[in-house]
Amino acid sequence: MKILIAGSSGFIGSRLVSVMDQQGHRVFSWPERIRNFGSTEVSGPMSTSANLSTEVANLLNETGCDAFVNLAWGGLPDYSPSTTARNAELSVAIQQGWAQSSCPLYVGFGSCLEYGRSQGPLNEISRSLDADFFGKTKTWLLDHSRELAGQFEKRYLWIRPFWLFGPGQREASLVPAALRSAREGRLLPLRTPDVFLDFLHVDDLCEALVGLIEQPYSKGVFNIGSGEPIRVGDIAQMVFSISTGDRLHHISPTPEGKDATWSTNRRLNKMFSWSPSRSIEQYVRDVILEQEPL
Repeated sequence: MKILIAGSSGFIGSRLVSVMDQQGHRVFSWPERIRNFGSTEVSGPMSTSANLSTEVANLLNETGCDAFVNLAWGGLPDYSPSTTARNAELSVAIQQGWAQSSCPLYVGFGSCLEYGRSQGPLNEISRSLDADFFGKTKTWLLDHSRELAGQFEKRYLWIRPFWLFGPGQREASLVPAALRSAREGRLLPLRTPDVFLDFLHVDDLCEALVGLIEQPYSKGVFNIGSGEPIRVGDIAQMVFSISTGDRLHHISPTPEGKDATWSTNRRLNKMFSWSPSRSIEQYVRDVILEQEPL
């Protein structure tokens, strides 16, 4: 397949390019040109929504792509309304450009933050509870892509990854920050150590996504997570123990009730058999080894 990726230089995009290349797909990367969209310091063909939509449509038509993966979202981890609104404007222009093109498949990225404060096992139709502006914006963009797909009789995928980690992640993220603290001889201090979240390695996300793109009948929303919540404090302790050579660390059982969130992977498992390829402990070891051999 021929696949265009917007945001191919980012955390997810760079790994996705590698996975797609390995599986024989032809990837077109579009990492740089959309970064300054909407900036008051930039003028010219990329400065308006209409022109950006036209450029997206032209590029998709020229390359004859079978799928368009939109990972364009700048400013993270800034989830403020102003940054979110600017990114939403960018996403709408990109979606409209895809709709006007000959490309049959749009792949957009949502977030588990669309669920807000909802707890427990979450599937694609689970109710959102008090989502913030970022989460609500992602849900609105899902609705927009769904409407465009229906209007132009095309296929769309909306991917909701849960809590990702892996090579290339921001230094302030949990695993890199815990490793940095371990190098300093201390355990990473956490604001919410007792929260249980669904942690997923970015390569597992990419493997699942490629499988969905390759399935001709897959469409709609797909949650992708490990399916097993892990206590945040236990992850920090795991990183500290492994990096210091201590092989012992405790994994707490999932509590009944509050402060635990995870993906059921319900729809994904109906499409094809998929599961994370290794345990989270092995992934943590791999992340540590890539940065500094034990």
